Amino acid sequence: MELRASKQKVKTKGQVVSQQDNLLSEHQAAIEKGEAENLNLRQELANLKVEQEENKKKVYFASCVLCRVKFAFMC
Repeated sequence: MELRASKQKVKTKGQVVSQQDNLLSEHQAAIEKGEAENLNLRQELANLKVEQEENKKKVYFASCVLCRVKFAFMC
C-alpha cells in the first residue's frame, strides 16, 4: 500500500514539475516577446525624433523664406 502511495506522490510531483516548466517557458516567451516589442518601439521612437528634427529645420527654413518675402513686399 505504501509503495502505491509513494508511486502516486512521485507521479503527482512529476506532473507539478512539468506544469511549472510549462509556465516558466510561457513566461520566458512572454518576456522575450515584450523585450522585442520594446526594442522595436525604441527604434521607432529614435526614428521619429530624427524626423521631428528634420521637420523643425524645414519649418525654420520656411519661416525664414516667408520673412524674406514679407520684407521684400514691404520695400
